[in-house]
Amino acid sequence: MKNKQSRPSRWWYVLSIFLLIFGFVGFLVFFVLTLFSIEGNIQRVTVPGEHRLHFDRSGTYFICYEHVSYYKGQNFSTNKNQYTRLVCSMISADQNENLQVLQDSASLKYDFNRRRIGFSVFRFNIEHPGFYILKAEYIEGEKKPEIVLAIRSSLFEQLIGPLLWGSLYTSIIILGSTAIFWISFLKRLKSKHVVMQKN
Repeated sequence: MKNKQSRPSRWWYVLSIFLLIFGFVGFLVFFVLTLFSIEGNIQRVTVPGEHRLHFDRSGTYFICYEHVSYYKGQNFSTNKNQYTRLVCSMISADQNENLQVLQDSASLKYDFNRRRIGFSVFRFNIEHPGFYILKAEYIEGEKKPEIVLAIRSSLFEQLIGPLLWGSLYTSIIILGSTAIFWISFLKRLKSKHVVMQKN
């Protein structure tokens, strides 16, 4: 009777499978929510003009031209080559230091449900998080047409942190569920052998 009581319940198998499924589903939900949050991390402005932006981490950022966009209740659909007449500069608001703004040949492209379509046209590097002034003007000083620029980091930089944490979380869940399964299996097997030897 004592041996039967010491044998782990089959419910431990169910628990291990549940944890495994929970781990994969949790990671999938986390990844999807991360993808949806990416658009929320993009800073949009209309130019020509001057805008104060805040960057909370260092790294490479892209200035993207959204020839199809929706910003502050207004729809934008502008010439795909309109950005070629644009000159951009970025200045640190704290140190009054000019950052090097380089041209970028559409290394970053995106399409958010046909509502916002853009590609990178400039890039710059932030070494010190803080406030920066973006100034974008047409070469000949025109004030129209207004276009939308989106300032964002690369998709890789936005995803690498969540992916690493998500992978760590999933790995712990998988190891935990596997350990529960095998410990239960080995204890049940050992208990079965003890009963067979006594009989």
